[in-house]
Amino acid sequence: MFTLRRNLAIGLLMIASIWPIVHAAISAALEWSGWKGGGWAMYSVPPKLVKGEAVSDPDGRSLDTTDLRKADRDAVLAAWDHFSNWRIEFGPMITPEVFARELFLRYPGVSEIQIIVRVYSINRKSAMTELESTIEYPYQRDQFEK
Repeated sequence: MFTLRRNLAIGLLMIASIWPIVHAAISAALEWSGWKGGGWAMYSVPPKLVKGEAVSDPDGRSLDTTDLRKADRDAVLAAWDHFSNWRIEFGPMITPEVFARELFLRYPGVSEIQIIVRVYSINRKSAMTELESTIEYPYQRDQFEK
């Protein structure tokens, strides 16, 4: 009886330690989501990358944070990091309002800002980063001054 339990425990331990590797390979080959089949391959899927650009002016000139003092630039970058981390977790239902508010605080002469958010992910076939989506968010200063 003891031998049967021991062999069963060893067998289950072997399956549990080998399955994640097999599941990651199957997920990659069949283009499954890493969450299917027990979710073991979820750890092998790299996170998405969120990049953005803040544009003001009708000519579409980008706002340059290098013009700002270090404390202001750090605040703007912290707002972007906050937004992008939440965006990776929750997808497009998270909008860059925190980032826009921070930009309006730091650029008093700007009346409107368009934030362009680009989301990149890894293509399973080529293993290259590719653009997944682009969304533009227009903001007016008066939205934040109420």
